[in-house]
Amino acid sequence: MNESTNDFIYYATWIMIFIIALGSASFELDHQQRYQASIQEVSNMDYRLFTTSGSIEDETYSGAEVLQSIQRIQKIGANIQVEGITFTQSIDIDNTDVSMINLKKSYRTKYVRNTAGLITTIIFT
Repeated sequence: MNESTNDFIYYATWIMIFIIALGSASFELDHQQRYQASIQEVSNMDYRLFTTSGSIEDETYSGAEVLQSIQRIQKIGANIQVEGITFTQSIDIDNTDVSMINLKKSYRTKYVRNTAGLITTIIFT
């Protein structure tokens, strides 16, 4: 009788450890999926204003901010147009002439979005 009680406790302990391991694995998988979804959401953001209740057409940026946006063009994931000159996402920033950007000027922005709502072009005027 004592041996069967020990066997019962032994098997019950292993079953409990197995159930805890399954629960922990399930929790970790759910946590990982949420993390990946948040990374995907952040990669689609505008990098400046995440939420706004007003019009974003009246934003102004300094020339230095425009230049910084051009340097981060691949991370932003949109083409940038400044004073009629378009910088595509595939530019090599080290070999691109950006001297036409006046660092002391304030630029107004306009965003061009595709049908999915993602920004395809940022226009600075």
